[in-house]
Amino acid sequence: MNKGKISIISSALRIELWPKFIESFKLNNCIYEIIFVGPKKPNFHLPNFCRHIKSNVKPPQCWEIGFRSANYDLILIMADDTFFINDNALDNLLSLWEKNNIDNKLIISNKYSIENNLFDENAFKLKYKNTNPVTYAKLENGSDIKIPFQPLFHKDLIDQVGGIDNRFVITCWEIDIFLNAISRNYKIIESNEIIDEKRYGTNTSTNLGDYSSKDFSLLFYLWFNKKGILLKERREKVKFYNKDQLHSKTQGNKGKWIFTNEFYSRFIISNAYSSLKKIYNNIKTLIKIYLLRKS
Repeated sequence: MNKGKISIISSALRIELWPKFIESFKLNNCIYEIIFVGPKKPNFHLPNFCRHIKSNVKPPQCWEIGFRSANYDLILIMADDTFFINDNALDNLLSLWEKNNIDNKLIISNKYSIENNLFDENAFKLKYKNTNPVTYAKLENGSDIKIPFQPLFHKDLIDQVGGIDNRFVITCWEIDIFLNAISRNYKIIESNEIIDEKRYGTNTSTNLGDYSSKDFSLLFYLWFNKKGILLKERREKVKFYNKDQLHSKTQGNKGKWIFTNEFYSRFIISNAYSSLKKIYNNIKTLIKIYLLRKS
């Protein structure tokens, strides 16, 4: 039986942090596995309870691979540069799950900090517009929508939704799934566990800014009316990934993951690419400023 067992799905970008990431779970008594999915392959041996799945496809597609590869029913999403502050956090999450679970329609969110600086409760409210004050997306009853952070949930949710929408390039795919959960009357609770993001020892840029605005535009189109209130039903059905080419070919909106050959993949996750991208964006900004001054 898979009851009380957790599949931890993680990115495969910051392999220099993996030993610490793996070590951080060792004091838990529960059974768990760790699945890293992504372009970087470790040059060291992984323990038996860990797996690396090599793929050069875009990030949401890597998460889809992870979900489909999970051996256990409970899923925990974690980036590979984040760590629970509490040594037995998995055991505590399982205990909380057992106390609150009804028909597996439960999501347990965690608290978030960066270098031990805890984020406030507004950090994960879904921002609809950058007004002053900020306009947050809302449920029909007027309450603000708060997105679960690196949560624990049952993979029944993935099965019910059918998978990740292949139109998301880098972000918002998880928000899409959790809005689906809200529409299905899932219960979302917050644990007392804190997940801390470490920003030392890493040299990989995810370039979120390149695609996040388009991903959020898609998300808001699918789920919200013009006032930022959640619709009763998603506007369009999920566009699923083709299982046959899941590992080998980027599907849907591709972004910079147009090609999946090894040379190209290494380039787009390199420091050189990040530096060139910054220079390109700075030049674009300077041109815009120049044209505005001339007009």
